[in-house]
Amino acid sequence: MILKFPAPKKIEYPPCLPPEKCLAKTLHNGPGCTVYAHLAATCRIFRILREIWHGTRKGELFFPAGEYCAAVHDIGKMTPGFQDKIYRAIDLAGQLPWPQPVLEQTEGHARCSAIVLDSYFRQKNSKLVEMAGSHHGISYKLKVGDEITQVELGGTEWQIMREDVIRQLAAELELPKFDQLAVPDEQLLVMLGSVILADWLSSSLDLNMDSPPPDDTLLKQTIESAGLVPHRVRTGLDFRTLFGFAPNPMQAGCLKQIVPGGIYVIESGMGSGKTEAALALAYELMQKKQADGIYFALPTQLTSEKIYDRLNAFLEKTVDEPEQEKRKAILIHGDSWLDWNLQEPDEDGNSCSAGSWFQSKKRALLASFGAGTIDQALLAEIRVRHNALRAFALAGKVVIFDEIHSYDAYTGSLLEKLIGDLRNWGCTVILLSATLTAEACRRFAHLPEPLKNKDYPRILIQTPGPQSEPVIIPIPSAVSSRVDLRLTEDEEEALHEAIQRAENGEQVLWIENTVRQAQEIFRRAATLAPALETGLIHSRFPAGIRAEKEAYWTDLLGKNGADRRIRHGRILIATQILEQSVDVDADLLITRIAPADFLFQRIGRLWRHPGLDPVRPGGACRQCIMLTPGELADPQKLERESKNFLPYSAYWIRRTWEILRDKTSLSIPEDIRPVLEEIYRDRQEDSDALRHLKAEDEKAKEQLLLKADIAAADLGEIENEDDCPATRFSEERTVQLLLLRKGNRGEKLDRKLCTFFSSDPIELPDRSAPRKKQIETARKLLPLMLKIPEKYAPEWSDFPADFLQHILWTGNDSVRPVRVAYIDESGRILDQSCNLIVKNDRLQFEYQKLLGYIYRKMEG
Repeated sequence: MILKFPAPKKIEYPPCLPPEKCLAKTLHNGPGCTVYAHLAATCRIFRILREIWHGTRKGELFFPAGEYCAAVHDIGKMTPGFQDKIYRAIDLAGQLPWPQPVLEQTEGHARCSAIVLDSYFRQKNSKLVEMAGSHHGISYKLKVGDEITQVELGGTEWQIMREDVIRQLAAELELPKFDQLAVPDEQLLVMLGSVILADWLSSSLDLNMDSPPPDDTLLKQTIESAGLVPHRVRTGLDFRTLFGFAPNPMQAGCLKQIVPGGIYVIESGMGSGKTEAALALAYELMQKKQADGIYFALPTQLTSEKIYDRLNAFLEKTVDEPEQEKRKAILIHGDSWLDWNLQEPDEDGNSCSAGSWFQSKKRALLASFGAGTIDQALLAEIRVRHNALRAFALAGKVVIFDEIHSYDAYTGSLLEKLIGDLRNWGCTVILLSATLTAEACRRFAHLPEPLKNKDYPRILIQTPGPQSEPVIIPIPSAVSSRVDLRLTEDEEEALHEAIQRAENGEQVLWIENTVRQAQEIFRRAATLAPALETGLIHSRFPAGIRAEKEAYWTDLLGKNGADRRIRHGRILIATQILEQSVDVDADLLITRIAPADFLFQRIGRLWRHPGLDPVRPGGACRQCIMLTPGELADPQKLERESKNFLPYSAYWIRRTWEILRDKTSLSIPEDIRPVLEEIYRDRQEDSDALRHLKAEDEKAKEQLLLKADIAAADLGEIENEDDCPATRFSEERTVQLLLLRKGNRGEKLDRKLCTFFSSDPIELPDRSAPRKKQIETARKLLPLMLKIPEKYAPEWSDFPADFLQHILWTGNDSVRPVRVAYIDESGRILDQSCNLIVKNDRLQFEYQKLLGYIYRKMEG
């Protein structure tokens, strides 16, 4: 028997468009420029950018491969699928030489560019191919089965046309030869970022199909209008001119050896001037043209906002530009867009001024100077869209990381990886901490083993090069401060002493480990001493109210608050948000026990400014009273009650207690290093309970390190943005809660919102209103919203927030980041029907003006 198979069906491809008819984009609902014009302009912009940064460390990262990639990155737009889509979008389908719609690319034109180039290079330059396929920020890897004859690419006729265009571009632009296209693996990400930047700038050109090719004058104007011009630095400024005082020994030591591309680890006591030391180092590098800018990264939004002001004061003295053009830093954190102006351009950079172009979450790091959270820098290291652009933005800068001891194993591991990459990207890295262990110093400085040198304070410089030896600059001992230390289990006694000493004129700072503990101490203090000024700061106030509280107290207890602090004593109760990089000065510290590195940071808030000593009350002494629960003395009980010590590890709190329980004082800074090393040294535990606690801690750390390895970016692993890893690991998802007055005071929810924290209603624009108007409304709303753990928030079903969809991202069926509830006059949280919300049959919620957001378990 003879089997007959049907002949394969012949594929009919759409007729090929000539290059001059292949459009790259639309313009004002009409045809924009051609693909050829866009590619040529992108390459020329790339070259101008390279010239702008010529002679700098960033300039060394403009590789010939990037130049070629810029010239061909959008060749995948020369396909029937893309052209059909764009012509139909502007109602010009009748000009196409095919009658029916054509299959659109299933994975976008960037993928098509990679397939086209892979064929053109005869599979000989996979790195360049993958760069072109990744220029939309999602990494592309060549796959088996990517065939050039797919219908969406148009077949042989289209491929011949595209290859002719590539050769024409290569000839016109005098592109480098294939053998010049090598890029070191560790710098591929930065190279891709430079291409993405050139692409975005080219896309912002206002060109149509018939526009003549833009000349270099127009291209340079486009770059300059975005603010991508070299900054000028005044030279020859000394430390006193920069900061208004002479350098202390630590600050002078930092300037003894300037090492471009090195890693500096500055270990010095709290309040010793590490910030000024880091900025002075950055200035020396910039005036020698060994750095292209500064990014100052901190753990929290609050601390980054404080450094932002200091960085701008530094720039006022160092940037040598006309006043109207003077470069300022940009504040970069998750909520900083609220402070940006509202002339926000689109992702491709359209219609923007020099000041506003950087005010976009993906472009902010491109500004010469920035202060923000560490998360913004870590986005260059993990699998998120456009991580390459962020990598390029950091390249060549001085990148300063403050409070590096404060991160858990997950974020700390990502930071360690980022530091290594920053060195490959032409950066000088400066790390600041008062409480760093030898092992942590080894990891962050990329040393093969911990240093035997135990000097403190000190400056460590890891010079560039794989076999380089670290340089140690010991710092003469600073003035020693003796802090009286008292451990107590008696919380009531400590509270009475705090009140008594505040009534005697002292400024008392009380730091708790959780919001709930802080609320309870505040409630009791206010009840026992209602006439005493008592403040409360924690994360469960709306952002705007919290900012007001922080501004009031940091100003009052700062170095310039002498005239007000002498009027009467006070108690400020806060959570960990005040333990580092916040300039408050207390006469007495009362703190819940925490791991030693955090305790030293809290102690750093004591008697911080010698200039305030003359106004301290008579009898005041530099003292820390530490609250230590009784279970710390009983390992078995500690194991049973270990959850009571969250967010910290019960094991390391126990180790801290063991070292401090017999001490009556600490000498700062002399005791910092020996105490930390003794607490964190590895040891065998005799108690089963402590062995179990240690094993649990080690297991949790291993899991965090594994998650960090998975999150760390690899060029071939970036996935869809909706499924990205985070810069910090938390099993506790948070949401934003909008509290409205009961019944919204009769107003329709889609018209006006009567929030609990604003006397005037907030008008909601309709869905057709300009985006700028919608952003203005979001800007008013977000400071009035609470960020709280999802498990302590009302359910979406209690009060659906659909009426906010055009103002804020309210999520989807799997995630609901925004919640809404009513609140009555007594502070109870109600659902949309004005019924009391009871979650999981046991949790009730309320908001009190003085205490903030509260959740309580129902009795019974």
